[in-house]
Amino acid sequence: MARRKKLVDDSGWKDVLFANEYALLMGYLSMAVKGLGFLVLTWTTVVLLGGFVSTLQKKDFWSLTFITLAQTAGIFDVLLTEKLSYIGDSISAIISVRLALFDDHPLQRKRQVLATVVATVQQVVFVILLCPLATVYMFGLLISAGISVWRLRQHDYGSDADGLGNLKPALDILYSIALL
Repeated sequence: MARRKKLVDDSGWKDVLFANEYALLMGYLSMAVKGLGFLVLTWTTVVLLGGFVSTLQKKDFWSLTFITLAQTAGIFDVLLTEKLSYIGDSISAIISVRLALFDDHPLQRKRQVLATVVATVQQVVFVILLCPLATVYMFGLLISAGISVWRLRQHDYGSDADGLGNLKPALDILYSIALL
C-alpha cells in the first residue's frame, strides 16, 4: 500500500490569508446588507405603513414604497452576478424568438404577420418591464440611498401641530437605515 504524501500547509501564505480575509469580509458584508434590508422592510411595513399610512405625505409614501419594493425584490445583494445573468437571459430569449419567427417557411405571409405582432409585443414588454427592472436591479441601492438622502435633507414630514406623534423620528430612522 502506497503511503499518502502530506499536504502542503498553505495557511501561512500571503495569498491564502488575503483570500480568506476577503471571503470573510464579503460574507459578513452580505449578512449585514441582508439584515439591514430585512430591518428596512419590517420598519416600513409595521411602523410606518401600519401606523401612519393615512398621515404620510405623498412624497414619503412613494419613497417608502420604492424602498420597500426594492428590498422585497432582494436587490441589495452584495454580488449582482445572478441578477445580471437573468437580464442577459431575457434579452437573448427575445432575440432568439425574433430570429426564429423570421426563418423561411411555406406559410411566409402569415408568419411575417405573426412575427410583426410578436416583435411589437416584445418591444412593449422590453420597454415597460425589462428596462425598468434592469434599472432597479442595477441601481436600486443607489436610487434608494438617493431617495433617503433627499428626504433626510428636505425633512418636510409635516408639523408637530398636525398631530403626527412619532412620524418624524420613525421616518428619520427608516431613511437613515436605508442610507446605511
